[in-house]
Amino acid sequence: QMLTDKLINFAKESYSCDRFGVQKYQVIKLAENLIDLNNEKNNIINKMAELAKDLPELQILQSIPGIGLRTALLIIAEIGDFKRFSSSNQINAFVGIDLPRVESGDKRNLDSISKQGTSIGRKVLYQAVKCMVSASKFNPNHIADYYQTKKVACSSTKKATIASMHRLI
Repeated sequence: QMLTDKLINFAKESYSCDRFGVQKYQVIKLAENLIDLNNEKNNIINKMAELAKDLPELQILQSIPGIGLRTALLIIAEIGDFKRFSSSNQINAFVGIDLPRVESGDKRNLDSISKQGTSIGRKVLYQAVKCMVSASKFNPNHIADYYQTKKVACSSTKKATIASMHRLI
């Protein structure tokens, strides 16, 4: 009993009894950091919009239902100058959604993409297709229609999304 009392007294003297003091301070600091990062992100997007306002690609991408300013800017930032590619297949290879030719004897691997390109580009295009599909409830578009057709045909949302990414490109 005496040892327990000594330990309790020692704990009271060595640690503040304010239950949420340190945790509350940490949460407040993390929330302030998140607000600062969000403001910085918005400033960067505004600067990107200012730099890209005269690009014809920006207006073309924004004219597609489901693609807003931020998504259009991200696509342009990842792909760069579209004129340097002579075909959509080259953009597919650059992004990494092209189908590799893997043949060994009688086996063929046509189920996966190469993933040799930019992973951020794939993520941006993936999100763009998802936004277009969800926006199609209010504003129909041919990419969302194509997605629904492919989803039924191959019964895989992943394959339908990749096919729609190719169609978007």
